Amino acid sequence: MEQKKDHFLTLYRRLNPSQKEAVDTIEGPVMVVAGPGTGKTQILTLRIANILRQTDTAPDSILALTFTTAGVHAMRRRLVTIIGSAGYRVNIHTFHGFCNEVINKYPEEFPRIIGSSNATSTDQIKILEELITELPLTLLKPFGDPFYHLYSILSEIEKLKKENLTPNDFTKLIIGQEKDFKKISDLHHEKGAHKGKMKGKYIELQKDIAKNRELAQVYEAYEEKLRTLKLYDFSDMIMEVVRALGKDKEFLWRLQEQYQYLLADEHQDVNQSQNKLLELLANFYPDPNLFIVGDEKQAIFQFQGASLDNFNYFKKLYPQAKLVALADNYRSSQTILDSSHSLITKSGSLPAEILVALKAQVIKEKAKIKLHVLPTAETEGSWLAKDIKRQIESGAVANEIAVLYRDNKDAAMAAEALAAAGVPVVIQSDTDILSDIEIQKLLVVFEAIHGFGDDYYLSRLLQLDFLNFDSLEVYKLLSGKGNLYQALQTHPHFKDFYTQLEKWHRASQNQNLVEWFGNILEESGFVPYLLTKPEAVDKLAKLQSFYQEIKDQAMRPTGDKVSRRVYKLGDFMEYLELAGRHNLRLNQKHLPALEGVRLMTAHKSKGLEFDHVYIINAFDGHWGNNRRGGGFKIPWRGSDLATEPNDDERRLFYVALTRARYSVDISYALADSSGRQYLPSQFIEEIDGDYLEAINHEVGSDVAGLEAEQPWRRGDKSAINLDNKAYLNKLFEERGLSATALNNYLDCPLKYFFHNLLRLTQVQNRHLLYGTAMHETLRHYFDRYREEEDLEPAATLEYLKRQLEQQPFSPNDLSDAWEKGQRSLTGYLEFYKGSWSRTIINEFGVRGVLLGFSGGAGSIKLTGKIDKMELLSNSGEVRVIDYKTGKPKSKNWVLGLTKTSDGNYRRQLLFYRLLLDNYGRPATSKGAPKYRATYGLIDFIEPDDKGRLSQVEMPIEEGEVKELANQIQEVASEIRDLSFFTKGCNKKDCDACRLWSMTGK
Repeated sequence: MEQKKDHFLTLYRRLNPSQKEAVDTIEGPVMVVAGPGTGKTQILTLRIANILRQTDTAPDSILALTFTTAGVHAMRRRLVTIIGSAGYRVNIHTFHGFCNEVINKYPEEFPRIIGSSNATSTDQIKILEELITELPLTLLKPFGDPFYHLYSILSEIEKLKKENLTPNDFTKLIIGQEKDFKKISDLHHEKGAHKGKMKGKYIELQKDIAKNRELAQVYEAYEEKLRTLKLYDFSDMIMEVVRALGKDKEFLWRLQEQYQYLLADEHQDVNQSQNKLLELLANFYPDPNLFIVGDEKQAIFQFQGASLDNFNYFKKLYPQAKLVALADNYRSSQTILDSSHSLITKSGSLPAEILVALKAQVIKEKAKIKLHVLPTAETEGSWLAKDIKRQIESGAVANEIAVLYRDNKDAAMAAEALAAAGVPVVIQSDTDILSDIEIQKLLVVFEAIHGFGDDYYLSRLLQLDFLNFDSLEVYKLLSGKGNLYQALQTHPHFKDFYTQLEKWHRASQNQNLVEWFGNILEESGFVPYLLTKPEAVDKLAKLQSFYQEIKDQAMRPTGDKVSRRVYKLGDFMEYLELAGRHNLRLNQKHLPALEGVRLMTAHKSKGLEFDHVYIINAFDGHWGNNRRGGGFKIPWRGSDLATEPNDDERRLFYVALTRARYSVDISYALADSSGRQYLPSQFIEEIDGDYLEAINHEVGSDVAGLEAEQPWRRGDKSAINLDNKAYLNKLFEERGLSATALNNYLDCPLKYFFHNLLRLTQVQNRHLLYGTAMHETLRHYFDRYREEEDLEPAATLEYLKRQLEQQPFSPNDLSDAWEKGQRSLTGYLEFYKGSWSRTIINEFGVRGVLLGFSGGAGSIKLTGKIDKMELLSNSGEVRVIDYKTGKPKSKNWVLGLTKTSDGNYRRQLLFYRLLLDNYGRPATSKGAPKYRATYGLIDFIEPDDKGRLSQVEMPIEEGEVKELANQIQEVASEIRDLSFFTKGCNKKDCDACRLWSMTGK
């Protein structure tokens, strides 16, 4: 820890005077204007470290909020390098993530949210389709296309929520708008042919007000429908927390007492709901310890509710706040800074004091920004691939090159061109998993099973390559006459498959979708097939996202109570049909940590930086002048700021330019494939010409052959293999090691590889689903017990029932689980009633601690969650408790002293001791940890065959813990050097070893 202290001082001495002022001002409100590359993440993390150095504040009393998950990861990663493991204890969240944690921690404060599910895009569309059909609308339900305004309505409702406006608030605004309209003195023409008639501009205004009236009607009905269906929007999480804190002073004080220092990053992008949250958390003191960082020039989420007067809002709230402006840039060359500054000064809405020119402090290169004009859109892709390949061959690192574009659909051309040129690519923009060819094959299976009996779907199914049918036999079968199913049933090569297909169809009519999908993956050979693909890493990540979508849909409530109607394949096919009808994307949720050129939208690039940046498709109407506006004119409360139509787009282009350190290349084509002509983006024209070097490839020799070449049209691919050492090491460093992961490794290293490192899609069995529900019920019970409230058994059983109903059980499994749960929980509560300590901590989660080793072995990230801890003394001595919902085991089995025992339970308790030893140490000393586990307890919830309950307690000895630490070090070494690939368990029934053998590695 002393090394970390020295590291802080080393970094602190490198700060410029303005940065030091921001870091040193740890008390009172502070506003920092931080342009791109001025070191805002560094001052945020150093300020947190300085608070811990200068005060006795605990790390978990600090709350840092930012706008994106990327910002959260960047801040925590930087903080851990400065203060060590204590960095994992500091509360760093997105605004939504923080509110979600508050809701889960204090469920009794949020009756509207608890027990509900987050509404998906398809949920929202289905609701709005229904409401538009039912409500007496006129302007918002045009004849011939009643759903024409559906997306605009949804967009406006989202904006209203982000501005913290309820349906009632919005209605009041409209009433005010109507009153103002009636006060207009020149509504009508006073003379001429149109005398007495309303003026055209006021007719449009009147129509806008009428549309707002209908929108308010839809908004109110939409909210009521969400409540009925037990759903909530993503934005509702913040609104609900703001409402709860606003009406319950005691609840507010509890949070204010918990968080003594508040920090908010990217403040220019927060909306009114988020601003109100900060205001509430900070308003206990007139001069709160509130530190905000932002830059109005980078406010690129205006249409997500962000307002350009955020800083004015803060200054009005805290006029005594210290203002610190950072003007020294440590990222980009002066040419890049000057060119971007010349662009942003064309904005008509930014005040002069914000438009401060940045000064380059590190990079002295003066290379101009290059503007590439290509003859066609096709040649732009080929040029891009050649130029980036040239950069890499000249020494550039692929990870330090970014291709930025305006929309997600722009990714395809760049990705295909680069992959064809052999350049590794990582697409970090939203990717529609339904567009993946392997997922489409899985959907062909779904369609054939759902449409069992239809020859069309069967004919497509038989041609799938992963089923490994003989192509000639398939051709003969398809070219025959008569019913294809009958032919399949009697054909010697296919009759076994017919039996399997019939089995899958029958199961799809009776099983819930999650269980059915697990059987399909296991029996169809689809997963082993994916493992043989060169791009297996990406394919497995898409499969995991697809499974998560299935699971989310299967667990959704459908009314006032959780529906016990089994969610089957047919329900999911209806869901996919709706998504297809409205062109909805199922975005990939699990992105593999690959190495390669970064492809992303300009919005996604916010907060990132690269050596070289390419901005593609920079033509007019795409970047700027794109007329993306909606059909409503809302009278926003508290904001009369008039913005030029292109201001948001200009700031976005500014953000794209300022991501670069050394070079920026901008490109656009003169025409698309259909011959439509393009003009350069307005923003190219607004950059001072002194900083631009235009290269017209139409007349240059370097474009020769690009039209005909286009290798990316052939669909060539580059990929990261399953045994890529750099990739797997990065996964290991990010995910760390949990007790379960360690036990899996010791059982079979390949089991750990597939389940914990790659996180291969696994469908939870009924035992795991039951365990999840029981653990959550015990957490709920002991949370109340700790607060001196003894819940009645009936209330606890009702809670268990709700938890079981939220799991994707089949009806029979649900009935069995409920019967088992009633019997076990009732007996458990009655037997131990009155014997538990109330000085406990439940579900104690450790996001990550670093287990350090000497001799250059580095450190290993450990993670885990302890079911319950009993405090045994004031000095932090605790007993760690782990619930088990399986059959009880003997003490010798738990301690690993029998022939059949694997020692996992004992190892798990020792692992918790290691977690706590490394979790609680102060940031700047070698003092004792906050908690020290001297005893461990395995608590069996289920009775044995004779109806008896049992617990197994063991002392946790120092020597055992050291042995475990050494074992973890050996395991980590084997994982990092990939030697575990040759260490399968050799058990005959090991699925992991069988899978690995199928990869051909």
